Amino acid sequence: METNEEFKPEETTRQEVVKTPEVELKFNGVAIASFVCSLVGLFYFTFPCGIAALVTGIIGAVKFDKNKEKGKWMAIVGIVLGAIEILLYLLVVVFLGASIFMTALAQ
Repeated sequence: METNEEFKPEETTRQEVVKTPEVELKFNGVAIASFVCSLVGLFYFTFPCGIAALVTGIIGAVKFDKNKEKGKWMAIVGIVLGAIEILLYLLVVVFLGASIFMTALAQ
């Protein structure tokens, strides 16, 4: 079987890759504050830093914009450590109060 048509390869078109300018994501400042407060609260000033870490962590997580910012993990860590610090502080206060009360009753 003969064909009169010549073999013509498909024309290949070159597609240009359009690069959009990359926007550098900045860290969420409130999340950083929460993370730092939670770390400071582990070693010093447990109760005030725990409250500050919890409050700023919640604010940082709620106001987080994934298209413009990075570092949501810092807000989450701040929330978790802040809550742990507050609970530990309250446990210490309860146990100290109970021990003082029991000592007073024993006398």
